[in-house]
Amino acid sequence: MFRYSEKAHGYLGNIDRAMNGDKCLPWNNPVFIEFFGLKAADFPDKEIPGAVCRNPVNNINTGLTDKGPWCFTGLIDKPNYMSSCDILLRGKWISR
Repeated sequence: MFRYSEKAHGYLGNIDRAMNGDKCLPWNNPVFIEFFGLKAADFPDKEIPGAVCRNPVNNINTGLTDKGPWCFTGLIDKPNYMSSCDILLRGKWISR
């Protein structure tokens, strides 16, 4: 399900893998909440979601929010801990 926007900030689907095939980690991991200051209001779910692709509206400076939904695929002590997700929106791939 989507609340349509160009970058799918309102994406509410259940895709749980990044484009590279890595499994998404839960957004509600205390490490991500504390490090990035995530709040329920940042997500279209109106709660911090589990392990799914999202494009939260906040000041996470990832370079990914301009591309569409993404997820954490590793903890912040690992390189490449965030990855874009492939989301088909109105017949167009968002992250490609």
